[in-house]
Amino acid sequence: PAPFQWTGLAVVALGLFFLKKGHGTFLSQETEIHTFRQPTRLVASGIYALSRNPMYLGFLLMLLGVAVCTNEALNVLFAIVFFLAAQFWYIPLEERNAEKTFGQPYLDYRKNVRRWL
Repeated sequence: PAPFQWTGLAVVALGLFFLKKGHGTFLSQETEIHTFRQPTRLVASGIYALSRNPMYLGFLLMLLGVAVCTNEALNVLFAIVFFLAAQFWYIPLEERNAEKTFGQPYLDYRKNVRRWL
């Protein structure tokens, strides 16, 4: 139905916003963006002052928005699988790397900014 499509599109747009802002901030700081590479700079400004993982949040919102648009339970399952993979594998890996690389400044950042929102 139309209200769900518009709501879903709004959630997808919000996800794209978080994704673009996170990516753009990394590019402007000229730091490594790939998960499995060594981080080169601690980014705590811009959208990263609101969320430690705005790009993962953006992907999750986009998946949820698509699930709302399509009204398909399988798409909700994709969002759940993505969330679990990010929450329990990707993000912890990145957090360990950031802690090893940046030490106390990262721990302070982590204490002050939530993982998702």
